[in-house]
Amino acid sequence: MNDIIIDDIKNMIKSLHNNYNSKYSLEFLYERYIPNISIEKKSEKSIKKRINLKKKNKIPELKYRCIARCWGGEKSVSYNPITKKWSYGYQCSRHKSIDRFCLTHYKQFKSSIGLTHGIFSDDPPHPHYLKYKHKIESKFLVKS
Repeated sequence: MNDIIIDDIKNMIKSLHNNYNSKYSLEFLYERYIPNISIEKKSEKSIKKRINLKKKNKIPELKYRCIARCWGGEKSVSYNPITKKWSYGYQCSRHKSIDRFCLTHYKQFKSSIGLTHGIFSDDPPHPHYLKYKHKIESKFLVKS
């Protein structure tokens, strides 16, 4: 494999040298631009390391998650007829870091504005979800 790559690079250098009337010799260009490469088969260790890196993005269990609510659009508003409770948005999927929040939501919580969409277990601090709630109520004749 290494030889094929080096031959391709040599051919490219030769073609450029001939087409552009280079003032440099081919030997000089070969020495300067042909890399010292070696292609080896990946070891099992590097493959396992890559697999372990992918596991880091796993969503934590509920008890380890940030308690902030994230916007989820129209699909995130739902009604559970058994518990007769509404759900607005999604719970943040990051690990909680400081005081039950991930770092992003903790900074937002401490700011003068506060959490944009509130805490997941509480009612939303704004009426943005109401238009979706009304759609569901009229479609399925749900009484609050």
